Amino acid sequence: MDPISRTVPAMLRHWATVNPHTPAFIYVDAVGGRHVLTCSDVFRFSSRYAAILRRNGVKSGTTVCNTLPNSPERLLTDLGIILAGGVAMNGQLFLADGEDFVGNLKDSEAFAVILDPKDLKGAAKVLEKRAHSTQECEQLKYPEMPALKRVFEVHFEKGGLEKKPLLQLLEKEQESFVADVTPRDTALIFTTSGSTGFSKLVPWSHENVLALGDDLYESLDHRPGEVIYNDWFQGWAIGFPNMFLSHGVTRVLLDISSISDWTLEIYIAFVWDVIRRERCSLACLSATELIKITNLWHREQQTGKILWQLRVIVSAGQPYCKTHMLGVGKITKSVLVVYGSTETGNLSTKLVTSSEDYEDCNNGTPLSGVKLRVVNAELQDQPVGNLGEILVRTSHLFDRYVNNEEATQRAFTEDGWYKTGDMGYFNDKGEIYTVCRSTYSIMRGSYLLYPGWLERRIRQCPGVEQILIVPVPDPIVFQELCACVVTRPGAQLTSEGLREFCKTLFLTSEEEEMTAVPKYYLFFDALPTTNTGKTSRRATEAVARQRLGLEG
Repeated sequence: MDPISRTVPAMLRHWATVNPHTPAFIYVDAVGGRHVLTCSDVFRFSSRYAAILRRNGVKSGTTVCNTLPNSPERLLTDLGIILAGGVAMNGQLFLADGEDFVGNLKDSEAFAVILDPKDLKGAAKVLEKRAHSTQECEQLKYPEMPALKRVFEVHFEKGGLEKKPLLQLLEKEQESFVADVTPRDTALIFTTSGSTGFSKLVPWSHENVLALGDDLYESLDHRPGEVIYNDWFQGWAIGFPNMFLSHGVTRVLLDISSISDWTLEIYIAFVWDVIRRERCSLACLSATELIKITNLWHREQQTGKILWQLRVIVSAGQPYCKTHMLGVGKITKSVLVVYGSTETGNLSTKLVTSSEDYEDCNNGTPLSGVKLRVVNAELQDQPVGNLGEILVRTSHLFDRYVNNEEATQRAFTEDGWYKTGDMGYFNDKGEIYTVCRSTYSIMRGSYLLYPGWLERRIRQCPGVEQILIVPVPDPIVFQELCACVVTRPGAQLTSEGLREFCKTLFLTSEEEEMTAVPKYYLFFDALPTTNTGKTSRRATEAVARQRLGLEG
């Protein structure tokens, strides 16, 4: 297709025309059931949902926040928003009080929210607390979010006539709608890590969405008929259906709406079983999943079970080390390490075919069209091997944060280079390594956490006098959170009590990668200080590593 005419609606129509009966998305539920959406299904249902949205006030350029989990409903509503000419915004919640979610709705001036009304921990509860009604007006209003006018409910369970699942409603819908859009129009708004307390909104155009799909397709050397397992959240850039839109690649993922209260071990075993049953050649897996599935593979080998091997595993979101590559030659022939961000898309890749040959934190060479620099504090280029901040220029680089001019200005140099905040260096082969952050932030898996924001939250716990959150090494997620606490005189605060308090602040637990709940809790009579008497983060971090025996 001519690049000038490539948009999300155009690609959806294209695949529905040339491959109407080919499976586009295969959703597997908690009991092993399969829901297959063909290329024709995806276009037909999403264009019908677009018609529903248009009848209810969604216009070209309207922002609609989608809070649904990975599911057919999430896919079709996201694409329906875009087909309606609107902008689909990720609506992920981390904080139990919903402050992060409400802040994003305000900043984006969202017109509508799509939610599951039965999700008692999610958006429905947050909006219910903030809704206001009067006798003069039956429609609910949200004083904190004056732009918010509509809430679209999507039910996942069968019920009365008005509570039938979305797919049944779309089967009966008579109208469809496809907006006229251009490649440069905004299609999506992704949120940077909501667990940071400083979540920013990054707009993505149609051409950016398709360019990311092109990059992944080429980096994976995708072959005809290959199926990819990718259960990364559809509200993330790398979890959005980029490869299907750009190249019609069939994708397998879990219907998360059917899964609850699973342990990590049960979840990992289920994921690996799905990959085998669906005969996937490719898979997108996190660092945690890489290691856990490798361990599972070794146990299966000992029992004589028939083993499965992927051709390539894609992994991204954090610095990697040899430990993460132990599955090469076992669960997969190779691992493709991808370095990038929501603001930049993919920047570099490294194909690992041997764990022994892999060097820690190596992200490979820049992709075509990507320019990287490593600079010092004066923005001077650093020699090979010297540490500095990584700067970026690409043809698909974002140009602004939504309604946040101050953050946008801080993100760029005067001559237009994006400051990633990552510290790294080049080797003599032109490969880029990432080591840490330039600011005092903590890299836990795919998430950046800012300790000052966390400390203000946790300081609300009765009995806490002082607190510092510091990073300590972890072989899987790179850095874990350690809460270093000085209690008030007479307080009877314990590690377990503080842990339970932290659990009330966030919607995720310390067992999940996507969390801000500290894993470790240490108590001090006094926190280490600098020569000038100020509390020292670096010294506290060193003591925490020593006391926990994690000085790697």
